Amino acid sequence: MKMETVTGIITLVGAALKTWKAIDAAISAVKDAPVAVRNWTATGRLLQSHLKQMERLMTKKENAVLSPEEVNLFEAIKEHLECFQDDLDTLQAKISSASPKRGFKRRSIAENSLAALKLKLKEDPALEARINRGIQMFQLNVQLLSLRDPVPGTKVQPILDKLLAIPSRPSDDPHNGSDETLQRWRESAQDIATNAALYEVGFSTPTTYWAGFRHLSTVTNPTRWESPFGALGNVSKEELLHKLEISQDLATRLDQAGMPTIASRFQLDAITTARRLHDEHNRAFDMVERVTLEERYIVLLISCQRYDQIYVENAHSRLNELAIEVDAASTNDWYSERRKIGAMYAQLQDHKSAIHFLRTALLDGYLQQDAAEYDVEICETAQLLYDVYGHAGLLTDLDAIKKRVRDVLGKDPTAGLEELRKAISWCRAKGFEASLSDQKLSFESWTNDNGNTPLHEAALDSKIDMEVLQCLMLPELWPLKDSFGDTALLLAVERANYKVVEVLLTVPSLVHVRDKKLQTPLHKCKNKDILKLLIDATKRIPPETEDPVDVDSANGFHWTALHLACQQGRLDLVELLLAHNANANARNITGKTPLYLACSVEINKLKQEAIIKQLVNHGADWEKSMPGGQDPSKLLKTRGFKDSAIRRLSSGDAKERVRRSFDSNATSSTSTRRTNSEASTGSSQTSSGRTAQHLSLPPDINESVFDKDWHLSR
Repeated sequence: MKMETVTGIITLVGAALKTWKAIDAAISAVKDAPVAVRNWTATGRLLQSHLKQMERLMTKKENAVLSPEEVNLFEAIKEHLECFQDDLDTLQAKISSASPKRGFKRRSIAENSLAALKLKLKEDPALEARINRGIQMFQLNVQLLSLRDPVPGTKVQPILDKLLAIPSRPSDDPHNGSDETLQRWRESAQDIATNAALYEVGFSTPTTYWAGFRHLSTVTNPTRWESPFGALGNVSKEELLHKLEISQDLATRLDQAGMPTIASRFQLDAITTARRLHDEHNRAFDMVERVTLEERYIVLLISCQRYDQIYVENAHSRLNELAIEVDAASTNDWYSERRKIGAMYAQLQDHKSAIHFLRTALLDGYLQQDAAEYDVEICETAQLLYDVYGHAGLLTDLDAIKKRVRDVLGKDPTAGLEELRKAISWCRAKGFEASLSDQKLSFESWTNDNGNTPLHEAALDSKIDMEVLQCLMLPELWPLKDSFGDTALLLAVERANYKVVEVLLTVPSLVHVRDKKLQTPLHKCKNKDILKLLIDATKRIPPETEDPVDVDSANGFHWTALHLACQQGRLDLVELLLAHNANANARNITGKTPLYLACSVEINKLKQEAIIKQLVNHGADWEKSMPGGQDPSKLLKTRGFKDSAIRRLSSGDAKERVRRSFDSNATSSTSTRRTNSEASTGSSQTSSGRTAQHLSLPPDINESVFDKDWHLSR
C-alpha cells in the first residue's frame, strides 16, 4: 500500500506536468496576450517547478521506509493530486476543443484557445483560485518532505505559518463538496510539522505518540479535559505525572519558538492528563492549579487567532466554562484566579465579562487584604480594569471606579504605570523584549542586536524622555559594558548627553570606571557642564571602591584629563580641572607635562596664552615641563611668541600665585603627603595612588603613537 501510494503520486505528478505543458502551449501561442494571460503563464511556470521538485523527492522515497506520518501525508497528497488533475483535464479539454469559428473574420487556433480559457474561467470562477491553492500546497509539500532531512537552520515556524494560511475552498465553489480532502492534507501536514518542531526545540523522543493530535478546527467545540485521542489503559500515576510535566514543558518551548498552534496541542494534553490523574489516581487539583492549566491553554488559543477565528471561538467557549465554575464558588479567596479570568476576557474583548471578574478580584479580593502586601496585584488589576472601562467607552463609570479605589487606598494605585508603559514602548522600538513585572521593567535579554543595553541606547538618544530614563535605572544595568568596553556612563559622556549623565550620576559610584584603554569618564569628557558633574561625583568615593577615579587619574599612557584638555586647547576644561586641584606637573609616559602640550598646540594665541597662564599660576614647573628637563621657550618661539611675551608667561600672575600660596597652606598636609609620595617613588603619581608602573599599555598599541590624542572615540 505504501509503495503504491508513492508510485501513484509520481504517476500523477507526471500526468499533471504533461497536461499543463499542453495547456501552456496553447495559451503561449497568443501574440500580444493581455496581462491576465501573461500572469496565467507565470503561474504555470511556478506550478511546473514545484511539481518537478516533488517528483524528485518522491522518487527518493520509492524504496524508503516511511513513517506513519509520511504515509498519511502521501495518501492526502495523492488524493489532492487526483482532484487537481481533474481540474487540469477539464481545462485542457475545453481549450483543445476550440476551433476556428465561422463568421466575417476567422480567428486563429491560439485566439480560440484564449477565448476557451476565458469561457471556462467564466463558467467556473473558482478554478483559478483552486489552481493557485494547489500550487501553494505543492510548494509546502516539498518543504514538508524536506523537514524529514532538514538543512541546518531550517525553521518549522515559517512553514507552519504558510500551512495554516492555505485558504479553504469557497462555499460557492461547485467543486467544494465537504472539503475533506483539503482537511485531511492539512492534518497530515501538521503531523509532519509537529514532529519536526519537537526535534527543533530539543525533544528527541520518538514522536509518533503525538501524531494523534489534530488541528483544533476539527474539534468543533472542545470541552475542558477533552483529549483528541483515546486514552491508554493501565497507566501508572508516575507515568501520568511525568507526562503532565513534559507536556507543559513542550508547550512552553514551542510557544517560545513561535509555534502556538502546536504548543496548544501539548497544553491540551496536559489538561487531559491532569483529568486522568484526578479520575484514575485520586490526584486532586485545586482551583488554582486548574485555572493555571486552563489559562495557559486559552492564552495559546488566543495567540493563534491570526490563523483561524475558530481558535478564538474555542478560547471563549472554554473560558466561559471556567468562569462559571469559579464564579459559582462561595468564597472570594480565589481573587487571583478571578483576575486571570478577567484578563483573558479583556484579551478576547469581552468587556462586560472582563469588568465583572476584574471588579470582583479588586474590590472583593485585593482591597480587602493588606494593601502593602498586595500592592503589585492591586496596581496591575486596577490598571487593567481602568483600561477595559476605557476601551468600552464607559468614561463616567471609569471616573467612578477610580474615585472608589482612591477612597479606599488614599491614593491612585496606578500612578507611575503610564511611565512604565512609555518605557516599554521605547525599549521595544530599540529592539528589546521588554515587559512589566512587579511594577518595574523586565527584559528577556539585557542586550539588543547591537550589543547595547537599554541604558546604552539611552546614552545614544539625546531626546530621550526623562520619565523613560528613570524607568531604565535598574541596578542590574549599571555595570554592564558594550562591545567597546564602555558602560552607559562612559558612552553618555563621550556623546555629551548631559541629562543621561546627570541621571546616571545620581549613583555617584558609577563614575569609578575605566574602558579598555584605562580611560575614565573624565578622559572622555569634552563638555564643561558634564565635567562638573563628573568631578563632583569623584569626591564621593564608596568605601569598597578598589580603583577610585579623581581629577588626576591616568589612562594607559599616563595621560590625565588635564593633559588632554591642554592638547585640545580647551581653556574652559583646563580652568575647571585646575580649579579642582588637578596636578599641573603630571607627566605622561613620554615625560610630557600639560604645560608642554599647551605650548605645542596650534590654536589661537590669546587662548594659548590663557591656558599657559592658568597652568603656571597653578604651579606648573616652567623649567622642567619638557622631556629631559628643558623649558618650553623654543616651542613658543616656533609659534611666533617674542622673548618678552615668553618671559611674561613663564613668570605667571604674581597676585594669583600669592593667592594660591595662601590656599595651598590651608591644605598643606594633603600637599605634603602627595609631594613626599612622589619623591619616594621617583615617578609621577596620582592623588588616588595610581603610579605609572601600575598602568600597563593596551596590547594593540605601541609606543610609536604616544604623542597622539588618546581621547579616542569609537
